[in-house]
Amino acid sequence: YRITGNLYTTLRALALDHVPRIVWVDAICINERDPAEQMEQIGLMGQIYSKAERALVWLG
Repeated sequence: YRITGNLYTTLRALALDHVPRIVWVDAICINERDPAEQMEQIGLMGQIYSKAERALVWLG
């Protein structure tokens, strides 16, 4: 799967502390070419984030 340079930088930065973690990336987990899936997944994002133990936002 191809990822953007920005996502690559983010994942590399997260890996620096060598702590295993589960990462959910909307750009990978949501098929951005399917408008119906996008709308469905956007509707679920509140639930996804509210169940997270921790959320990290990378604005890079």
